[in-house]
Amino acid sequence: MDGEILTVIMDRLEESVPELQWIGIDEGQLNSPERPAVAFPCCLADMAYVQCDDYKEALQRVRGQITLRVAFKRLGSTNTAAPRAVRSRSMGDYSTLQAIHKALQWWDGNGMFGKLRRLSVRPERRSDLRVFVMVYETMFAD
Repeated sequence: MDGEILTVIMDRLEESVPELQWIGIDEGQLNSPERPAVAFPCCLADMAYVQCDDYKEALQRVRGQITLRVAFKRLGSTNTAAPRAVRSRSMGDYSTLQAIHKALQWWDGNGMFGKLRRLSVRPERRSDLRVFVMVYETMFAD
């Protein structure tokens, strides 16, 4: 696995999405029964090689997927009976997700890998935190 790719992606998020308070490798922090050792909102990254094909001697063409788990503390209600200011603050999570997307979509790590493209964004159903899983794909030689 190529830790350099994750490093440049995390650096890009740190530079481009200042609202993120913690960016690191996903080591299961959000699955701990105790309070996770992160600051919120946080972005936890991981990478998988989903397809590897022989390319040249001693090289493979790799299709990699970057998975980002973006977690927020619950700030208040989003229902229509809540005051507009409370709803607006609670819906701010979506602005952070959009900022992450703008930072990564079609970005190529300054030529380190093929352009990232978003595959999916889905919420995790949890009662303690709001967590979204964002998946991006890229190609590179390894």
